[in-house]
Amino acid sequence: MSGPAGASAADWVARTQRGLERFHWLSLQEAPGARRRDWSEAVAMGCDLPSSATNSLFVRSATSDIDGILPGAREFFHRSPSWRLTYPGRPERAVVEAVERAGLSVGESVPRMLLFPVPPGPPPTPDLVVRRVETVRQLEDFIEVEVRAFGIPRRVARAAFARHAWRATGEASTIEWQVGYHGERPVATSSHLTFDGLTSIFFVGTVPEARRRGFGRAMTWAAIDAGRRQGAEAAWLSSSPMGRPLYEAIGFRWLCDDREWVRPLGTLGGLRRALWYLGIVLRSPGPTEDPH
Repeated sequence: MSGPAGASAADWVARTQRGLERFHWLSLQEAPGARRRDWSEAVAMGCDLPSSATNSLFVRSATSDIDGILPGAREFFHRSPSWRLTYPGRPERAVVEAVERAGLSVGESVPRMLLFPVPPGPPPTPDLVVRRVETVRQLEDFIEVEVRAFGIPRRVARAAFARHAWRATGEASTIEWQVGYHGERPVATSSHLTFDGLTSIFFVGTVPEARRRGFGRAMTWAAIDAGRRQGAEAAWLSSSPMGRPLYEAIGFRWLCDDREWVRPLGTLGGLRRALWYLGIVLRSPGPTEDPH
């Protein structure tokens, strides 16, 4: 796979990695207790929500010194009842052994997929209206779709999505959130970040009863088209097994597999910390009033 000026697959992995880290941090910043720590070969990001989805260690390349990273990561996540490690590419046996010694369990292998160059988009889907999230009501609709599409507990979703996520400026390097409406009913979502000529796409979801109607494809194209208008030459996303045929039909191609490990609750201490964090989630306010 090549791109501008002969960019290699390794170049694309590095660029998409920067997009992954930037999106994750921007979406986490207003969560309760948001914090991060950077190393040259990895970054840890976390908050006070009891979920491995919001407490993550991103290793930046397959050549990173995992033995040198893990002690600092364990220290960073010592208050987190559960956290996740994401590693780009196929790990060597020594990496697997080091991660398992740290108490993490094998999770998913997630395909990272690239679209380059960005092609012209298809006509809009007739029975779906895509709206950018700009009001509290629209943010509530986004959260409701995420809850139903991915099975996220509602209170965790309300606390995890930044309370002011809908205050997007529309400029490049800012996350934009979209909701797809069938009539007036919210049925699908996507979000994206355009940075350094690359659009990172996340949270493509459709409520169960509205699937197989092309809504997920339409929401993916909404993100691609918005990124193109912001100057993106390429787009990428992480795919679920269910979504991969859809993305391949659009033109996305496999770039690498992200290997994930998860630190489960596992201990009485972890359970106690989870219950303590749950109190934070229960007290966390939802989206606030719309200033527009």
